[in-house]
Amino acid sequence: MGGGGASRLRSEAAAAAWAAPTRASLPCCLLPQAPPPCRLYALYLIDSIAKNVGGPYPPLLGAGLASAFAAAWASHPPSRPALGRLLATWDGVFDAGVLQDVRAWLAAAVDAEARAVAARAGRRVGRAEA
Repeated sequence: MGGGGASRLRSEAAAAAWAAPTRASLPCCLLPQAPPPCRLYALYLIDSIAKNVGGPYPPLLGAGLASAFAAAWASHPPSRPALGRLLATWDGVFDAGVLQDVRAWLAAAVDAEARAVAARAGRRVGRAEA
C-alpha cells in the first residue's frame, strides 16, 4: 500500500473515532490472512494510526498487537529487522504490558530458533565426524 492509501486510512480513522472499537480490530484480525510479505505493512498501518491519530486507537490496537507481531515475525524472516526497528519505536505509544508481552514472545521465539539452529549444526557436525 502506498503512502496515499495509508494517509487516507489515517484520515478516515480520525474522522470516525466513534467507530474506533470496530475499526481497531480490523488490522489485527486481517493481518494473519495477508500474504506474509504484506504483514509488515499491516503493522506499519497499526503503528501509523496509533501514533498519528491517537485518541482511542492505541489501547484498542494494542489489544491484538502481540499476536499480530508474532504472525508477522513467524511468517516472513526477511521482515524481521524492520519489525525489530518498529518495535523499538512503540515505547510510550502502546501500553507497557502489551509491549512486555511482545518482547517476551520475541525473546522466546529468538531463543527457540537459536536452539533449533544449534541442534541442526550439531547433527551436521556429528555426521561429518562419523
